[in-house]
This record gives sequence, structure tokens and C-alpha cells, in this order.
Amino acid sequence: EEKKKAEEKKKAEEKKKAEEKKKAAEKKKAEEKKKEEKKKDAGKKDTKKAAHLQKMGMKAMKAGNKKLAIKYFEKAKGQGGNGALLDKLIKKCQQ
Repeated sequence: EEKKKAEEKKKAEEKKKAEEKKKAAEKKKAEEKKKEEKKKDAGKKDTKKAAHLQKMGMKAMKAGNKKLAIKYFEKAKGQGGNGALLDKLIKKCQQ
């Protein structure tokens, strides 16, 4: 009878451990999914930031501050802005 109780207790412990492992795996999977979503959102933010930097560069260029405009355009390029357009604007400022 004591052996049966010991076996039942052991089975219950094993079942509990298995459930804990499953929960831990699910939690880890959910965290990884959140990280991936954050990366996607970060990419979107970069393009918005690039557009803003480009706009600031245009304002500086129109005001005659070509050095500042070039800095903005280079930063925008680094944030994933339209490289070809930004290269043209940089060349225009360097003339």
C-alpha cells in the first residue's frame, strides 16, 4: 500500500513537472513573438524618422544652411530613407 502511494506521488510530481515545462515553453514562445513584433515596429519607426530628417534637411537647404542639410540627409539615409533621392540632394548641397 505504501508503494502505491509512493508511485502515485511520483506520478503526480512528474505530471506537475511536465505541466510546468509546457507552461515555460509557451511563455518563452510568447516572449519571442513579442520581440519579433517589436522589431517590425522599430523598422516602421525608422522610415518615419527618415522622412522627418529628410524634411528637416529640405528646410535647412532652403534656408541656405547646406552643411546642416547634408547632415540631415545622411542621417535620413542611415535610417532607411530613399538612398537615391538623398544622394541627389547631398550632391546638390555640395555644389
